[in-house]
Amino acid sequence: MEYYIFAGSPPHGVRLAEYNPAWPAAFSLECTRIRAALGDLTAEIEHVGSTSVPGLIAKPVIDMLVGRPADSDAAPYIDALQSLEYEYRGESGIPGRHYFRRGRPHTHHLHLVEHGGTLWWDHLRFRDRLRADSALVTEY
Repeated sequence: MEYYIFAGSPPHGVRLAEYNPAWPAAFSLECTRIRAALGDLTAEIEHVGSTSVPGLIAKPVIDMLVGRPADSDAAPYIDALQSLEYEYRGESGIPGRHYFRRGRPHTHHLHLVEHGGTLWWDHLRFRDRLRADSALVTEY
């Protein structure tokens, strides 16, 4: 079942959907594509955001966190991701993050950050807290 929440008048709404057990597989497939495009570039890739939490009503958009080494140049990562038709949106209001989206309507969001940095851990802690606490999922 899908829901629509509107901020203002349509079409400026947010589409929400019941949890879909196919979302982890969709992440896995995309992760494989990203790893192939990155080639020898070092990266950790995690499924984050609402589609990564079983049972959570979510925007049906696969959010991915890509961690690159702190001392690495972001440019080769950006180029590789753009080769997969990810639209690069710069920091998009969050310093230290390189933000991408893919699809029309958007099906994937990608956050390229420093592996082990604050943004990396903030995303993972939030996801893991929701995964571990069904009462928090209901409240959220």
